[in-house]
Amino acid sequence: MKLRQFAGLALLLMVIGVVAGYVLLKDNTGDAPKSATVVGIGGGKGPFLEDPALIKLLQEKYGLTIDFTRVPSIDQYARCTEGIDFCWPSSQTIGELLESKPGLDVLQSEVIFNSPIVMYSWTPIVDALVQQGIVEQRGDTYYIVDFARLLQMDTDGVLWKDLGLPTMNGGVQIRTSDPTASNSGNSFVGLMANTLNGGRVADDVAIGPILPQLVSWFNQRGLMPDTTTEMWEQFFTLGMGASPIIAAYESNLIEYCLQNASEDSQKFIRDNVRTLYPSPTVWSSHPMLALTEGGQRLIKALRDPEVQRLGWEQHGFRTAVPGVANNPGVCNLPGVPATIESVIPMPNPAVMTEIIEGLGGQLIAADRPRNSVVASSSPAP
Repeated sequence: MKLRQFAGLALLLMVIGVVAGYVLLKDNTGDAPKSATVVGIGGGKGPFLEDPALIKLLQEKYGLTIDFTRVPSIDQYARCTEGIDFCWPSSQTIGELLESKPGLDVLQSEVIFNSPIVMYSWTPIVDALVQQGIVEQRGDTYYIVDFARLLQMDTDGVLWKDLGLPTMNGGVQIRTSDPTASNSGNSFVGLMANTLNGGRVADDVAIGPILPQLVSWFNQRGLMPDTTTEMWEQFFTLGMGASPIIAAYESNLIEYCLQNASEDSQKFIRDNVRTLYPSPTVWSSHPMLALTEGGQRLIKALRDPEVQRLGWEQHGFRTAVPGVANNPGVCNLPGVPATIESVIPMPNPAVMTEIIEGLGGQLIAADRPRNSVVASSSPAP
């Protein structure tokens, strides 16, 4: 009898063990992420998406591989169509326009990163602008406190030599990427419109008299790079004479510093390059639009705190997820503030569309002409 009881107990324990093992195996298999390749377009985030640390994290934790094609943010309005998983412009304006684009089914839209628009210049130029009262140094950070006057000096052709820089030819000029093609140029023109509107957000009423001033100003730029990346490379390769001041993203220099960590590179940057924060500036938000379930999986993955920290610590993108701090110490770059406190909203999408089209661009055409600002005899700002 005891032998039968023992055998019955052993059999029961064996059954329990098999069932528990099956459940455990099933749970572990269920927890493993299903592998998928997500296909999409985006602007200006190639180095981030090609980062081996990100690739490994997305594959191991989320089972995702990204097939990414670089498309400038403005062009994404035409290129974001069914048949891909996601679109990732560097512009909240384009993101909002895409959400209401006829025939496009957007399942989800979330901001992944943020980066303020800043200007970059060279130490002698910044020192001269400090003397003019246009730039103010607070601690290690430089702020443009009279942006309207800087724009006016550019328009008036004030010579560098008249600002105490006798070795520089020509006059004050800010270079931007093409605002009808690239988001950094587009964000800059939004900030400029606000400035010309007396520091208030330019609305559909205010933009009427401001637009001819913007057209006149951009007519003076000459040939503009189509992308922020191209302009950023020219800033370093051509130097102070060709690129005295440029408008770009805060992330550009942070990422450059992190990826050029040699002592010589770090010393060159600290001695020669200055980041100027307009006061106020505008945010360039980077919304991802999911067109499929795969795109939704990618949004969830990119908003993971570990991915957000990687975006800041290796590429200079400020986080968009609450609770993930941006510690300026990680980038070893003096003058990067912990927070951006002086900000003005961009004009609404309808106003920005009017500006783009006024400057010769077309949101609805993929083959629109480049660098084709409209001729104007209207007075400059």
